[in-house]
Amino acid sequence: MDHKSIALLLACCATGCEDKEPALGSFDGPEYATTLSPEDGGPFESTVGFVTNSRRATIVPLDLKHATLLGDQFGAPYLRPRWIATGDTRQLGPIAAWAASASEVTLFTADLANDLMIEAPYVVGTESGEPQIHPTELVGPTFIDADESGSFSSLSEVSTNVGFTTTENWTIEYDGEKWWVTGSQSGKQTRRAYFDQAYVTDNRELEFTITGDATEGDRIEVTTDTGIEEHDLGGTILDLIRIPEQDLLVAAVWDPLEEQGFLSVWDMVGQQVLEEIDLREGAQPWRFALGEEGTQLFVGDAVLSAVHMVELDVDVPSASVVVELETQGPVVALAWLGDPGDEDLEIDPFSSLLVAPSLANRVDLYDLRNEEWVDINPFDDVVGGIDLRSPVVGLSSTVEPIRLQQETKWGARIQKPVAMVTLFDGSIMMIEGDTGCMAITAEGPHVPLSSTDEAIDFYDEGASSDPYLYEDEATGRRVAVHACGGISQEDSWTITYDGMQGDWEVEATVGGIQEGRVQEDQRYVSDDGSVSFLILAGAQPSTDGDSFSFSIDEGLLRIDEVVLPRGVGTDPLEMPAAPVSFVYEAGPSGGGWDEDHTRSFALVPVTNSDFVLRIHMQAWKIDVVWD
Repeated sequence: MDHKSIALLLACCATGCEDKEPALGSFDGPEYATTLSPEDGGPFESTVGFVTNSRRATIVPLDLKHATLLGDQFGAPYLRPRWIATGDTRQLGPIAAWAASASEVTLFTADLANDLMIEAPYVVGTESGEPQIHPTELVGPTFIDADESGSFSSLSEVSTNVGFTTTENWTIEYDGEKWWVTGSQSGKQTRRAYFDQAYVTDNRELEFTITGDATEGDRIEVTTDTGIEEHDLGGTILDLIRIPEQDLLVAAVWDPLEEQGFLSVWDMVGQQVLEEIDLREGAQPWRFALGEEGTQLFVGDAVLSAVHMVELDVDVPSASVVVELETQGPVVALAWLGDPGDEDLEIDPFSSLLVAPSLANRVDLYDLRNEEWVDINPFDDVVGGIDLRSPVVGLSSTVEPIRLQQETKWGARIQKPVAMVTLFDGSIMMIEGDTGCMAITAEGPHVPLSSTDEAIDFYDEGASSDPYLYEDEATGRRVAVHACGGISQEDSWTITYDGMQGDWEVEATVGGIQEGRVQEDQRYVSDDGSVSFLILAGAQPSTDGDSFSFSIDEGLLRIDEVVLPRGVGTDPLEMPAAPVSFVYEAGPSGGGWDEDHTRSFALVPVTNSDFVLRIHMQAWKIDVVWD
């Protein structure tokens, strides 16, 4: 072997030369994700993730801790992870992962195109600690002599590709000149097969060479089996959730023929529907959230203005108690957050349900302890949450409380449960579970500084005037901005003296002209409560046209762009999907004198950008981009 051959061999070992075509990107319309932690079982020592591609119907496994695609082959970790292919005619939706044992992982996902639930074995055992995937089995090939002419053809050099091959039936039919290849899940192939020529299907699901002879209409049939099974739950599956510590899966199912939705409780061990839970007439269950107890289930409705609160009876699901909570519209997303409280740390207990009603561009907070909706901003005309100025896509409550950027009066960072929220405009944000306010930066909403003072300009029109804005001695600020994140938005404000009326008119670029007017020597609060200030009369009276102007920095923790590889700029996020929160231990777990090294993250598929983000919540940054 010459040195060129050796170099080529080494290059193939490093890059995986078994692929006959350029490698595909990992993601094509990533939309739904789930995680599996070591506490849930399975062979992995740290939390792993699974993301469904809506356009290319594959499931991609991720190593969430080590920030790589899941290298599940110990002997060749540099090779492409073994995707789970389901077939291009499917459209994958919500996904759930289940570990039946310490050496098994099974994935369940909705096939929205065919109204089925897909059960896909991923890891079926371990060998010397290495995960073993379900082997691909071939049934056939079988030759069908359509006209009984006595001709015969066969397939040689038949091979499949892990991550591309799925469970389906293949038909290879001769038209007298060439062979047409069709897969029951992969569809009709654009490439044609010919005698004695190596053939590869469009997405490398199957490779073979046809030998022999045939007449028009003859066909060859072969089946590939990767262990995938289909289950009909009686309608379109709109969401899936695994019940902790139970071998149960709950599906939100919509029957379009009956125009009725219900919950289907699936026994993952027995591979059957255990029972169904009826909802009221016209209900269309859409989004799930787990409550404080693992069997407390909140179900947002896509048609009714309601959340169905279910106390799940795991033994007799049909006996589950369902209570309906009225909302201000059909529910786009929801999340439960709670804290038992701590008297020593002066932390009040709470139990909150965050609900995003459709067409409302906000997230409302329902106090489960007091059984009432919280009016987060009493100044506006909405009894509910804060206007986020964009439709909500998804919500996910954090597994552990998060250290926010604000500090307590003792100088420690405030720590509380929060929910991640993704918006249609490409923003990713956090909502505090106890207040419903958006999480803010250390400085929070404020008037930016110019040198060491607030950037507030005064324009003196006409005769000399010297009104001034009062400065709060405690804060050193002249304009007080509402501390609840989200109430004050990015805006420019102008306060103009009206000589005819003897008061000041207030106008915001976004908020418009305010109904309330400013009287000198009286504190003013804007119509929506976002800003407040006090204009004091000077020695020389104000005259018509005098004005103050300033801008507001919203001070919110917001991510809406990603840094491109190799530092070549940034790109805005396009359609971040529903987030999934998870944690992992980066060191000692906090027992005894050890510092707690639990780190909290969110997994966010970005559908139109074809990549997946890992967001470090406490540092508030994108620290991993999978593409």
